[in-house]
Amino acid sequence: MVEYGKKLGNFQRFKGATAEDLEAMIRDFDGRFGIKVDMGDNQNGGPTLGNVIEVLKKYGGYASGYIIYSPRDDARITVDTVVIPEKAIFELDNVVNPDDVWREGGMVGMWWD
Repeated sequence: MVEYGKKLGNFQRFKGATAEDLEAMIRDFDGRFGIKVDMGDNQNGGPTLGNVIEVLKKYGGYASGYIIYSPRDDARITVDTVVIPEKAIFELDNVVNPDDVWREGGMVGMWWD
């Protein structure tokens, strides 16, 4: 189940989001603010939001990141961390030099700063 951190102004972190959680966030974001979420958004060389959802649906795992709320011009949902089964690594797009990589029980985690 996704966990949300304390909202700091227009910024809020989330962790442990499944594909379904991310889709719910997107529906809520679009509905509340009337802003279409950019599924091609990525964090500094990480996979795109749309790709993360596809991989999580197919293989399981979870994602973490942050939400920037309206009225900021750069309102968005961004994933900066993924934890997925090792066999799913090559399904991620745009994966360039994560700042941290770890393995635990058949899963691999990657974080982009």
